[in-house]
Amino acid sequence: MRVPAIVISALISTRAAAQPEALEAENNRAKVIAGASVGAIHIAYATWSYFAWYRDADSEDWHIEPSSGLQVGGYAGGADKLGHVWSNYALTRATTAVLTTAGWRRLPSSLVSAGLTEVAFTLTEIQDGYVFGFDHEDIVANVGGAALAVVMDNVPAVDRLFDFRLQYFPSRDYRRTFRENGSVDVGQDYTGQSYILALHLGALPHMSESDYTYWARYVDFAVGFEAHHYAPAPPEPREVAPRQTLYLGLAINMQGLLNELFDDSRGRRIGRGVFEVYSLPYTTLRYAEASRSPM
Repeated sequence: MRVPAIVISALISTRAAAQPEALEAENNRAKVIAGASVGAIHIAYATWSYFAWYRDADSEDWHIEPSSGLQVGGYAGGADKLGHVWSNYALTRATTAVLTTAGWRRLPSSLVSAGLTEVAFTLTEIQDGYVFGFDHEDIVANVGGAALAVVMDNVPAVDRLFDFRLQYFPSRDYRRTFRENGSVDVGQDYTGQSYILALHLGALPHMSESDYTYWARYVDFAVGFEAHHYAPAPPEPREVAPRQTLYLGLAINMQGLLNELFDDSRGRRIGRGVFEVYSLPYTTLRYAEASRSPM
């Protein structure tokens, strides 16, 4: 039996109309999942911060704590302020990536992510006022980190040139405190942290085009800062003095290596996102540094 052409045409039209509806439903579902994932990330942060800072802390009247900024005599030698910048930067970039992967537009996604990050960290700072003391410079650092993330996410020329990364490996003093009292406060393991502003040499004009400068796509020029032996405090008597160090060096560009070793895939994109904000330990070669100590 022959099917009339008008019936076949109607079936094709119905299927064509159904496909966009199914695609739209799938996109909407992906956006809902992304929004829920961003919420889950913030819940995870709130849970970790409770166990890291507040579970066993003694509450006081809400008070303001004088800020030490980047002073060498401060309790963390300035690493805490860079930690605020980096954590807000990393959280904003991560949640922006979750939203844009699901189809949300980049600029609104980055602004929403930055806003949610600032709400979360401002609530943390208010809570700090009852325990450690409220520090207005922490708010400034938080906003600075989120603003940097918005710029990097929306100005590709800047993002291609620079990374702001944390190089971290648990310090001996943190490992000791973890064994002794189960501390999960890696955020204040300043001795294990190094903050790096990296310039991608391969992103400079003509640097990766020549056979003689092909190596540049795997190498970053790095300016780093660290404040070691402030916190966690070493056991008494101290064997080493706390010190701030500013250094220059060359670091491995892990994003360039991923691009070279793997075809485009979700795994490679996730890896590139991780190495936007994190440097593997022992991947930076220092060639100049200057240190100072309060002792």
